[in-house]
Amino acid sequence: MKVSFKHSRGLGFTLQHSHLFATNTDLTGCRFTEAILRGADLRSSVLDGHNLIGVNPYDANQGGTDLRGSSLGPYDLDRLRKLKRAILTIKQARSIVTNLTGAVLLD
Repeated sequence: MKVSFKHSRGLGFTLQHSHLFATNTDLTGCRFTEAILRGADLRSSVLDGHNLIGVNPYDANQGGTDLRGSSLGPYDLDRLRKLKRAILTIKQARSIVTNLTGAVLLD
């Protein structure tokens, strides 16, 4: 079966209990703004250049997820815990810590 979501807006879109094993899944340029990634297995995914502002990563596995180049937006402590083992740039980490704490980070 061939399915294409190219240029889909995805408002109200639900994809549950799906296995994309051995598929040619290219998520380049996707916007996940305010998406709910409940239970998503994102291990070792590359989400470079994605808009992830307001994403709810509840119970998502982000171990090894490459988030370099993605727009992350503000983080609270609950969202921050979901980044365990994710790959970030120093600039992204600095922005998260500054927004969370108001601290000034120096090189």
